[in-house]
Amino acid sequence: MLPTRALLVCGAVAGPVYVTVAMAQALTRDGFDLARHRFTALTAGDLGWIHRSNMLLVGVLTVLFAVWAARLLRTGRGATWGPRLLGLLGVAYVIGGALTADPVAGFPPGGASEMVQTTWQGAVQNASRGAALPSSSP
Repeated sequence: MLPTRALLVCGAVAGPVYVTVAMAQALTRDGFDLARHRFTALTAGDLGWIHRSNMLLVGVLTVLFAVWAARLLRTGRGATWGPRLLGLLGVAYVIGGALTADPVAGFPPGGASEMVQTTWQGAVQNASRGAALPSSSP
């Protein structure tokens, strides 16, 4: 069982880790356009494993942070729903990281020029992120 302080650190680093890795990829991957593509599109292509790993790590860190919140918050509305919603967010990242997005709007290079979902993985991957963060566009 992780100490409470370690669980808090998980929550403190999850966001910065996600943004740092996603931005590094967004700025270096050919064909990725911050104005047109969601970060989850980075799961596609030959370097997609990097963003999938990022999402899995951040999902686990967020679930651990939810455990911290459940330990800390004992009474009130936030005590019930805060940890549950944090856990949902973490699970959504894990699901999104376990699957690969479909090529969209020209990314990765050689992919579809329009946003077209063609696989069940792409549909579930997109829905998992949308369930947790409806406005998760960059």
